[in-house]
Formats: sequence, C-alpha cells, structure tokens
Amino acid sequence: MNSVGRRGSPQNAANDYSADATSARFPAWPDATSTPAPGPTITAWQIFEAWEAGPKQEVQPATIKRYRCVFGFLAAFFKDRDVNTLTDDDIHQWATHRRNHEGVSARSINRNDLAAVRAIFGWATTRDGSRRMRTNPVVGLRLPEEKIRRKRPKHFLEHKAIKILQAALTVEADVKFPHLSAAKRWCPWLAAYSGARISEGSCP
Repeated sequence: MNSVGRRGSPQNAANDYSADATSARFPAWPDATSTPAPGPTITAWQIFEAWEAGPKQEVQPATIKRYRCVFGFLAAFFKDRDVNTLTDDDIHQWATHRRNHEGVSARSINRNDLAAVRAIFGWATTRDGSRRMRTNPVVGLRLPEEKIRRKRPKHFLEHKAIKILQAALTVEADVKFPHLSAAKRWCPWLAAYSGARISEGSCP
C-alpha cells in the first residue's frame, strides 16, 4: 500500500507507524512492467503434425506427402526452436541454405518449399489452427529466380523435322479409327507447310 493509503489508516491516525497487519491481508499489487510468462514451445514439426491430424478439405495425398518432406527439412534446420520466434529473416536464411548448400533451385524453393510452409503456417494463425502462431513469417517471402535460358531454339531442327515427317508417312489406315490414323499421317505435314501448331486447328 502506498504512503497516502497508510496515512489514512486508523493505525497511522493513532501515531502507530509499525507494520500494518490489516494491509498484509491483501495480495501484492502486480507490477505493470513485468513480462508475462512465456507459453509452451511449439516446433515446426509439431505445427505440421497438428495440421496433418486436423480436418482438411480437398488436399491430395501427394500434397500431404510433399508438405511432410518440406517440413522435415525445415524441422532439421530449426530443430526445437519455437515457431513463434521465427522471423522472415530466419525463413529466408533457411531458403538460401536450401539453395546454396542443398542444390535446390530457387524456382523449386518458391513453388514447393516456401509455398508449403506459407500454407501451413497460415493455417496455424487461424481459428482452425487454434492460433498456434501469432503471425506468418513466410508471407511475401520468395527467392529471386534466374531467368531460364533455352539451350535450343523453339522450332524443330531440320533433321528432327525430317524424322517426324518420314514417320508420318509410315502410318497405315485404320479401318476402326480412320480419322485418328489420318490425323497421325497428315497433321504433321499440314503443320509443316502452314507453320501452325497441331492444337491450333490444323487437324480436327
């Protein structure tokens, strides 16, 4: 109790400034500057297991398998670290480690690794994910991708075009599927003369 409260007590009014037994009955006033006790630690792998065990709509088994693989790499990198302490810089460090030391392309990291972590961490910030995470550190994060350089021209090389046209001439008529056999024989030639792609209407 503060000094103002003590001066107003009956004990103080009687000029008795010894310890006030009445005040001792009340709990201590909490310190507003004190830091709340931290919650339980939850790891990246535990987040994945919680997501995997929960209800999922339209998630293919192949997607779950891919996510499991990605979170295996993530958990191996961060070990027992609490996911709520992870920042975008931490996730970027993991992504660059995957690229520089494990030989994964930036394109694959963006489309597979970061996409998987972003999806499940995003789920963990929602009501369905019991708000296990306060924020999603993967939002907006991606590695710069190198422009893919083509090692060959878009068109067929002459010797390959000749092989395709020669193979088309060997197609025999099929009585059961006459249109299909005719397409196999003549579509390559029509495409070669017109410059059109097969899917652009050169054949029915």
